[in-house]
Amino acid sequence: MIRKIGIGLMILTLLFIPVGFADNDTNEREPFKGFKDVEASHYAYEAIMTMKELGIINGYDDGRFKPDGDVSRAEFAKMMVMALRIDLPRVTKSSFEDLNGNSWATRYVEAAKPYLTGYVTNSKYYFKPDAPAVREDMAVALVKALDKPIVSSTILDKYADRSTISEALKPYVATAIGNGLMQGSTNDSKWYFKPMGKLTRAEAAQLLMNVIQEEKIVFDDPVEEKVVFEDEFDASNLTIVEKDGGLYLEWAPISHSKFKGYKVVASTSDTTPKYPENGYYKYITNASTNSVLIKAGNSYNGGDVGTFKSDETYYFSITVLYDGETVTGNVVTVVMP
Repeated sequence: MIRKIGIGLMILTLLFIPVGFADNDTNEREPFKGFKDVEASHYAYEAIMTMKELGIINGYDDGRFKPDGDVSRAEFAKMMVMALRIDLPRVTKSSFEDLNGNSWATRYVEAAKPYLTGYVTNSKYYFKPDAPAVREDMAVALVKALDKPIVSSTILDKYADRSTISEALKPYVATAIGNGLMQGSTNDSKWYFKPMGKLTRAEAAQLLMNVIQEEKIVFDDPVEEKVVFEDEFDASNLTIVEKDGGLYLEWAPISHSKFKGYKVVASTSDTTPKYPENGYYKYITNASTNSVLIKAGNSYNGGDVGTFKSDETYYFSITVLYDGETVTGNVVTVVMP
């Protein structure tokens, strides 16, 4: 999680950090003069210079920066951690099958995980640390680091290569485009996002500079897919009104890659009902279906309800089922009409 104070300090650092120097015999320092292959006219010149001064991206011994060179996924994770001042966790085991606790990249990847993408095949997670970071990965990092609200993916309809964007990443790519963070290019009057275009060192520097300044899942199919790591499992807020001779329950819809369903829960005696302890009225697996009408005479599965009765007081709640987790929200007390 980005520490707001850290971001503030980083911005102040950008404003007041002195130019880098090298010690000599007279205790005077020689100013850093830039890289041989990065002209002042380069679009990412300021970002590259700043990232160099902060030690986030370094040059090579021959005095070059290689702005068009590729950035690996592990390298980008480290850049994110350093630029956002994220605390490194103490880890002895990685979340990914292709990283171990002894790798230099493990702590950086674990720390930057909320802003990155991963891969899953047959329920095993992989990070592919040596693979190049690509443009759709950049979209996820930007949107999550800047905490931009997700927008409709219909904005992608104008892109001829829309189908090549990883399914789980489309909302993030759409949001990055909708907020002017990324755009794409045109060819023969058609727009292309180029989701698998490799992230260059110059682009990485500019991306992180933008973040600082503004403050892939497959279960049975062996084909891998990119997933996004959500930060947490949310509860859903419930409201109830009398309608059509019954109780109309409506709750906030959940959008999460591990969402499995909603359980509509009720009890006559437990003031904090939840699934599975108190049974359920209905199990809804469509994330966009977020309402139900309950009337006297409707039957109930388990718990102390049995059948809903008129003039009986009930405690209602919604339990959201995720893959491996259940979260129950608020409780509403109401009398059945």
